[in-house]
Amino acid sequence: MKYPIVYIPESREEAALLLKRLSSLRSGGKDIAVSFSEGFYRRRDIPGSTREGPAATTVKRGRGAAADILSIVSENTPTEGGVIAISHEGFSQIREVSKPDLLAAAGGGVSLGSLREAAAEDGLFLPFDQDLFDEEMTLAELIMSGAFSRYEGRYGTLRESILSLSMVTAAGEFIHTGSHSVKDVAGYEIAGFVIGSGGRCGLIDSVSLRLLPEPAKVSYLVFSGAYGELDALAGKLLKTAPVSIAVYHGAAAKLFSGGKIINGSSLLVAEMHHAVAGDDGEMIQLATGPVRESSVDRVEDFDGMLAKRRFPASIAGYYGAGTVLESLTVDLKKFRPPDTCEGRLSWNRYYPHRGIHIWEAGGRDHHHALPEQVEDAVKGNLASGARVRFELLSVVEDRHSGGLKIAKKRLPLSLLAAGDPDLFRAVSPGEAITGISEKIYALFDPEGIIVA
Repeated sequence: MKYPIVYIPESREEAALLLKRLSSLRSGGKDIAVSFSEGFYRRRDIPGSTREGPAATTVKRGRGAAADILSIVSENTPTEGGVIAISHEGFSQIREVSKPDLLAAAGGGVSLGSLREAAAEDGLFLPFDQDLFDEEMTLAELIMSGAFSRYEGRYGTLRESILSLSMVTAAGEFIHTGSHSVKDVAGYEIAGFVIGSGGRCGLIDSVSLRLLPEPAKVSYLVFSGAYGELDALAGKLLKTAPVSIAVYHGAAAKLFSGGKIINGSSLLVAEMHHAVAGDDGEMIQLATGPVRESSVDRVEDFDGMLAKRRFPASIAGYYGAGTVLESLTVDLKKFRPPDTCEGRLSWNRYYPHRGIHIWEAGGRDHHHALPEQVEDAVKGNLASGARVRFELLSVVEDRHSGGLKIAKKRLPLSLLAAGDPDLFRAVSPGEAITGISEKIYALFDPEGIIVA
């Protein structure tokens, strides 16, 4: 492509004006594409891009930018394509955090980290915490990617945290769905379709999110031992107390524990939120019976929040800068770890059973296929209504800390079909559903201008 251009609108009206004109040029035969995915121009080490790109050749911001972009586009012949990446950066204000109403209203460009900080100042928190903690991800990225949460078993999915959202479609039209209230329901159920759409619906300029009172205390019980013992203990703990449980294997256990767990052992982390401040006595007492029946070891002096925050950086450091990883997240009937966990990262969530596998990609131009051990762990083991998520994880330098971090890009599940075309047939949309989805996308994007 001859360019991309990054456009940073400062109002939804500016974005709508440009999108209307671009759609009109597209209908006239211009080979123009638009991306609303932040990752399109920020993820420099994703396979398929060069080391120098896809960073933009031109960045345009504000009121006069639309005319400049249209001028650049007009200079190209109809067959010379280009991509205009439209950023959510201009919508990075937190408009409201309401303690009485238990909600936050913010722009699509607000980062998860800044929203969490603003909510915490009023004693609130967003009941959504990604499997790989990511403070820099914007709310728009979160919605477009349809991320999973470690708290879903207790607080619900991302959809249940979204009260309303407003957006600008590729045709330059405004859409608002939902209500600025926990109790009210207004408009069509559009948010559920936008979540996980990969940016195919348009620019998300604002979103209202449900918040909850911050727990008075968060307790962690951590155990190490053989996977089978921890698996049995996890099931008992879930029946005993309202906890969120994760079990880590192989290298993941060692990284998450800060080196306390040697290779060969697994790690169970049980997290409990308390409405009343106090010591960990309640949780320890609830776990006494199940633990007594198990041959596991308790890991002392474990800072669970610190572990969650540093885990992505630990993964990045383990593999090193420039490494490209592949990740599969899938809901399972029962988690079956791969035959070998050494040299790869693998762990699971309970409630629901969720397998998360990370392995090193074969190269920048590789074809996407599951490692044999991961395929065996998934085959015939999908939960009813399972959700599957396939991503590229790229180890890049963090400009702020000077260390390493993980950049994520979601890929279509169809790219994994090369390994076993029937593996995910039960959860992949059928032909009829796919056809309906494409028709709905066409309502947002009648000229087919969006690239995800």
